[in-house]
Amino acid sequence: MIYDEMSLDEAREVLDELLGEFPFVDSRSKAVQLAAMLSLFGLNLLSRQAQVPMFVYTANAPRAGKTLLLKTVVIPVMGAAAVQTLSGEEEELRKVLDSVVREGSPYLALDNLKRRVNSPALEAFTTSATWSGRVLGQTGMFEMQKQTVVLVTANHAQVSTDIAGRALFVDLWVAEADPQAREIKRTMDDAYLSRPDVRQRVLSALWGLIRHWNAQGQPGGT
Repeated sequence: MIYDEMSLDEAREVLDELLGEFPFVDSRSKAVQLAAMLSLFGLNLLSRQAQVPMFVYTANAPRAGKTLLLKTVVIPVMGAAAVQTLSGEEEELRKVLDSVVREGSPYLALDNLKRRVNSPALEAFTTSATWSGRVLGQTGMFEMQKQTVVLVTANHAQVSTDIAGRALFVDLWVAEADPQAREIKRTMDDAYLSRPDVRQRVLSALWGLIRHWNAQGQPGGT
């Protein structure tokens, strides 16, 4: 895909339009969303030893747009989003993490977690550049480098202290008592986000942000 060379203002306009109807609690949550988008898009720009934080999407009520917002991170880059749920068993999660590493997936999307997020395996996964596990159905072990963006959605997310220290949060707030009563001016879904023209426009905007950052001398974050 060929990217347009957008200015900072043009890139900001595109991303503001894409994210404009999501009910972010504050500007920090929106900034975290942009960080998630840039993390997956620019993953290969990072050192193989870089620790990518987990991104947790939480809301005060169902149907706030958490899963769709997660998909705005994944679909423009990947073309589609593979989202999965977990039963809550640590052993099941460990198998999922092993599979993600062995397949070389750049992201893991866990949707609508119902329980308190308190997982030693997920804590280790988020802070490790190398992952080891057991080969499924065999007695042998594997050890591989990994670089994976972890995205999690949950209502009223409750996380352990260790998870909180490894995560950035996108908080959404729906003011209406009935979320169905929200007036949405532009319908957005997987089909829309996967359209070539939409993907090209969003990725061009992200590339514009990176080009601007590079032109400024690659300043560090605050």
